[in-house]
Amino acid sequence: MRTDQTDFIGDEYVEIYYAYRFTDVDILINVLRQNGVLCEKRGLAPSQFPFTVGKHSQTRISVRRDQLERAVEIIRQALEDGAISEDGGFMFEP
Repeated sequence: MRTDQTDFIGDEYVEIYYAYRFTDVDILINVLRQNGVLCEKRGLAPSQFPFTVGKHSQTRISVRRDQLERAVEIIRQALEDGAISEDGGFMFEP
């Protein structure tokens, strides 16, 4: 799994997935946490825009580096099951 192109947050967390829909982020955060994966989210909405919809509201999900493979499996399953849209994507090629 190539993680050399990801943004690392501190020493323990790595950003692995981005999404544009709040519902996708909420579903992923809940499913990851229910499966014991420690995760955080970070919004990247530019402050000059008074709205946070569409491509202006990217949110990134980060997980502990030691839980990266499990998180990728869970996100892939959510995509396969149709639980989240295909608007987002991995920050690297898993």
